[in-house]
Amino acid sequence: MSNPNKPVAAIIGGSKVSDKVLLLENLIKKVDSLFIGGAMAHSFLIHVNNMQVGKSLVEKDEKTLKACYNVIETAKKHNVKI
Repeated sequence: MSNPNKPVAAIIGGSKVSDKVLLLENLIKKVDSLFIGGAMAHSFLIHVNNMQVGKSLVEKDEKTLKACYNVIETAKKHNVKI
């Protein structure tokens, strides 16, 4: 992971953004594309894209909202597709 052959993609899933925010921010510095799946994707869809996900599991607290935006902004800064 210190010097990967490009292009590099990562797929991360799970239920809580708050548990993986540091991982996401570190991966963004090493990958070209980051795929976010599972219930974590719901938090991004609601907080960043203002989409509805029905009764799906979502972290709705302010800390998660900030984390989602920070991940998106860091990705833009490093030219990473999410």
